[in-house]
Amino acid sequence: MKRKGKVVLGMFVVVMIFAIGAGLLMAEAKKEKSLKGITLRWITGPHATTDAVLALLPEFENETGIKVIPDIMDEEREFTKITTEFAAGSLSYDVISVRDTDIPTFIDMGIIRPIDDLINLDILPVPGCDIEDYPPALFETMCRWYGKIWGFPYLSGATFLAYRKDWFEKDGIAPPTTWDKLLKAAEHFTKGGRYGFVFRASRGHHAAYAWYTTTMYAFGADHFNYDTMMPTYNTPRSVESLEMLIKLGKYCPPGYVSFSHEEAVSSYVKGIAAMLSEADLLIPWVEGEGSEAAGNTEYLVMPKAYDDVKLWAGNCGWLWTIPTTTKEVEAAMIMLEYFTSKRNEKKMVLNGGIAQRMSTMSDPEILSRWPWYKHVMEAEKVGKWPHPITTESTAVNVIVGTHVNAALIGQEKPQDALNKANKEVYELLKEKGIYNK
Repeated sequence: MKRKGKVVLGMFVVVMIFAIGAGLLMAEAKKEKSLKGITLRWITGPHATTDAVLALLPEFENETGIKVIPDIMDEEREFTKITTEFAAGSLSYDVISVRDTDIPTFIDMGIIRPIDDLINLDILPVPGCDIEDYPPALFETMCRWYGKIWGFPYLSGATFLAYRKDWFEKDGIAPPTTWDKLLKAAEHFTKGGRYGFVFRASRGHHAAYAWYTTTMYAFGADHFNYDTMMPTYNTPRSVESLEMLIKLGKYCPPGYVSFSHEEAVSSYVKGIAAMLSEADLLIPWVEGEGSEAAGNTEYLVMPKAYDDVKLWAGNCGWLWTIPTTTKEVEAAMIMLEYFTSKRNEKKMVLNGGIAQRMSTMSDPEILSRWPWYKHVMEAEKVGKWPHPITTESTAVNVIVGTHVNAALIGQEKPQDALNKANKEVYELLKEKGIYNK
């Protein structure tokens, strides 16, 4: 009886091992079947990280069997396209790279979904996605809203002031560490077809972003009294900061009032402008092949105007997100994990992308090739969310940026422009029921 029992037990073990093995094989086959042949449509804006993703796409497609169709366009057009198609029930993208100002709007509209339930999927090479490797302030500010995680950093960073150190040293000009020094340098270099400064300033989002991150925060102004959600765009410091931006505009290249970030950076890398105010996630363009500024640029945090200003370098960026309308949720999550993972981020940076992870920014090889990452880490210490913290942030930026642009052009006086912006923002929030919540 004992021997028969042992035989039966042995057969049972063999059967179980076979069943488990067959189950694993079937699960693996199911996994492979579920991935191969899937096509994802991905929409994003033109950035250095976008170029790095495109360079790595063939490798991703070969490893996963997932094909990706990218759709790259200006961020203003992207926002309009996504919101219009979503409202019409025709949104066809599976992965969306969302700019920072649109994140709360997309959450409120139901365009994107939280990914808390996807981070630990067993089909991911690294369940958990090493989220502890992101700078805590960056991850908590950009990725986590209303207690949920809505995506991973696509690109991010704080605002920087880039200046041509070779020009400054040759002419004996002091580095622009104060506003007086910055203005004197801008005036000095505006001659002979060169200009002292450049920033994005096209009507709407770009003009708003430039004002917030170049002068508004540096002068100690802010969007709202967040206790009451009353807009504060027309305070004395706000007006003073816009007046400073207008002064800088006098030393910018012709047509700068229609520049996006692309044209602003282009003016700097072509040797047209001596200084540039931009997001440090665009430094790879400054230091890229063919740039006259590569190797000749030093980076600073924008100078602050008052000692009581504590945080003033606008932390900005974009998120990898998954729309609520896609049927390919798991494949989309695999794409997010792949291009944000520790194992691939260094490849991304070597292909011209911007580092998001602490492990990448502190990597000896990365620092030896791009020592400016030490400035990125320093800037993030004094950074703050650049946009108004409200579900209507995109609409607020359009209002503010329209009047800032009008002030830069000379159509509106600074105080009048900000009075109008303040009133229109209040009326918008009132219409949306913000003051009833």
